[in-house]
Amino acid sequence: MKRLLASMALLFAISSAHASMIWRAVAVDSAQLDGLTKNEELLARTLLATKGDQAINLDKAWHGIHFLLNGTAWKVTSTAGQAVLGGREFGADMGYGPPRVVSKEDVVKVAKALSMITSKELSARYSPKIMEEEDIYPSSTWQQEGPQALKFLLDGYAELLAFYQRAAKNGSMPFRVEFDIR
Repeated sequence: MKRLLASMALLFAISSAHASMIWRAVAVDSAQLDGLTKNEELLARTLLATKGDQAINLDKAWHGIHFLLNGTAWKVTSTAGQAVLGGREFGADMGYGPPRVVSKEDVVKVAKALSMITSKELSARYSPKIMEEEDIYPSSTWQQEGPQALKFLLDGYAELLAFYQRAAKNGSMPFRVEFDIR
């Protein structure tokens, strides 16, 4: 496990100039998921090496998007709200808990729910002051960056929506983890 975490940390450290907590997800089919749950090194390689339409990296936008969808820092309060922090745990802790996977059935529901939320609705939910009070990561960004931070979240949301729509269409199941890179 130490080797797995060290490999993941090294790869992300190389690709990131600043220390940060990031969110990454990969869409896999049932057979792939079964193999990943049994092999931690394969899980790490798949998570880190998968590119293109099967992968998404929300970088630091993950927690802000979760807040815009749920109105809370950590609770999941809606079907669309499952997109970032939903799903069931599997495997060993990879930094901030074990990976989580969203079932095929829930992927379809989440994709549909996300598609019904407009950028205008999300913008209305954006409150830099409340987000900093709630310690939404990265907490010092929201008031300082203002409209630019909102644009960052809306761009991330568009990527998240497209990712879930592709996964629903392909019958895939996203699994995700958060990493803290020092």
